[in-house]
Amino acid sequence: MKLNELNLNNSEIKVPYCNFITPPDFSSDDMPSVLLVDLSWEEIEEIALWFKNTMDAQGFNIYLYQDAMWDPAWLEQAKETAQAVIINTEQSAIFDTKMRWVKEPNVWYYGPVTFKGSDRQLECPLNWFDKHGK
Repeated sequence: MKLNELNLNNSEIKVPYCNFITPPDFSSDDMPSVLLVDLSWEEIEEIALWFKNTMDAQGFNIYLYQDAMWDPAWLEQAKETAQAVIINTEQSAIFDTKMRWVKEPNVWYYGPVTFKGSDRQLECPLNWFDKHGK
């Protein structure tokens, strides 16, 4: 029996989880979606461990994109379906795209490029999940 199927005192224990999705795939479920753009694998692992260790997190579809994947159509579609987008402002092949997006209300960012007076700058991507993922 899986932990999320265990029924104690007529109540279910809900185990939070997330789907990590890369091109060319998309999820058809109704969980909220977050697009992570140009994060390091270490940062992605931190987020995965956060979900593993945070029992009160909600579930997410997490779309992962790095410029080496080079699938602009998938990236645009993932952005359009995401409730939040988190971008690393380091230089990359899609730097111009990221700089256009940073002005949008559902986009948070971190990295070497900063914008004075912005309330959507993060110290690291995990900060967004600590604040919005529960």
